Amino acid sequence: MVARHPFPGPGLAVRTLCAKGTDYPAGVEEVEKKINEFLAGVGGSGDEVLKGRVLPIKSVGVQGDERTYKHPLVVYGKPMEWTDLSKLSTQLTNQFPEINRVVYGLFPDHFETFSVADSYLTKERNLTIQKADKVVMDYIIEAGIDKEIWQFPTVLIPVEVNGAGESVVLRPVCSEEAMTANFYEMERAKLEELVKRLKAVEGVTAVFYDITNKPPGTIEWE
Repeated sequence: MVARHPFPGPGLAVRTLCAKGTDYPAGVEEVEKKINEFLAGVGGSGDEVLKGRVLPIKSVGVQGDERTYKHPLVVYGKPMEWTDLSKLSTQLTNQFPEINRVVYGLFPDHFETFSVADSYLTKERNLTIQKADKVVMDYIIEAGIDKEIWQFPTVLIPVEVNGAGESVVLRPVCSEEAMTANFYEMERAKLEELVKRLKAVEGVTAVFYDITNKPPGTIEWE
């Protein structure tokens, strides 16, 4: 009982983000240009260049003494170690005020287009997140890492990637008091297996890994 993962009072509804159409910050093209100029300094060439795209939704964060509703940024392309990604996430949220959270793109390999359809709490979406959450919770027990993780929210966001489906965000964190938290650095082989299982969930066409510590990102997304 003591080691059991906390479950949110509102249930999985709080992990099912809803939206009315695509929502980008003003001047998103210029924002992404500056972000990618910054990422180019990380190094690499060709397909190994780290790229960044602003997601067309908002999530809740905590910056300074205030809650913020800003846009997550997805980075993808260049393989990086968790320690480097953690440092990069902090640099990005500090330097670019339009974002309050950074996620790492795991699937698919390329993120060409993002769009958001009007999305509400429906039976179909509820079933999708229930299935995805069960895949995650069953797997971390099977892999023997459930006690290394304090809490593992699985978040369903209404973002269509490359014109299809919805996206799942993995948000495992380590904490002792919940006021601060660090994202869990999952062994890559285990993470690849988890993504493989999530890809089999009907309706899931993209998977992201939240690499934002608290602050500036809250544990939950809403």
